[in-house]
Amino acid sequence: MPGGVEPRAPDPAALAAYWAEYEDLCRQISTAHHNDDDDNHYEAILYEATIDQCTE
Repeated sequence: MPGGVEPRAPDPAALAAYWAEYEDLCRQISTAHHNDDDDNHYEAILYEATIDQCTE
């Protein structure tokens, strides 16, 4: 092998920690995206209410 470094198996504890952090970040992103959808829903309701008031 070039450089004299032999490949070795990854540390199972390090892999578990990496995947736990990855899954946590995915949950945070998913939750943030869900909250953005809720914000957009309320913005749409507010916009419609404002338009209704202007057309009365």
